[in-house]
Amino acid sequence: MNLNKTTKWMSYEELLPEIRLGDIVEIKRPFYAHASIVVDIHGKKITVVHVDGNKARTLVTTRSNVHQDPLEDVYHGDDVRINNGFDKEVPPSDVDSIVEAAKRRVGQVYKYHLIEQNCQHFATQLRYNDKEGWSWESHDLNWVEELRKHDEERKRQEAMEKQASQCCIVS
Repeated sequence: MNLNKTTKWMSYEELLPEIRLGDIVEIKRPFYAHASIVVDIHGKKITVVHVDGNKARTLVTTRSNVHQDPLEDVYHGDDVRINNGFDKEVPPSDVDSIVEAAKRRVGQVYKYHLIEQNCQHFATQLRYNDKEGWSWESHDLNWVEELRKHDEERKRQEAMEKQASQCCIVS
């Protein structure tokens, strides 16, 4: 198990040699990071347990299933990283306990809420045997800021496209 390890964002292939059982692996999505727990490693085949909150399109509580999938089927070409940074504040459970707890939850329904009970909470609850979850504030993903930056970039692109289309109009 990687203790206190948080890697930089990298490709799946770059991360493979660093992954250990019980690690929290995050997958970088446009406005958030999808979190999972590593439960099996066979060469280049990494299996994770995760909650699929992609169907949750609102902030209200929904029900989501706990899945066990190959990491290569979950990451969809996005960058990934190990994020065990919370180890500095709370000692993780032992590897066998993390893996067993994660596998026991496969197929169960998880009460999902985008802010209060999401995939990040699920993964940290498993790693730290924390039934209450962890503090969103201790989470290093500033998704509101990322959303703002994305919106600004989109507006900038639209303005540039509009300006480019107007420069070539001949009357």
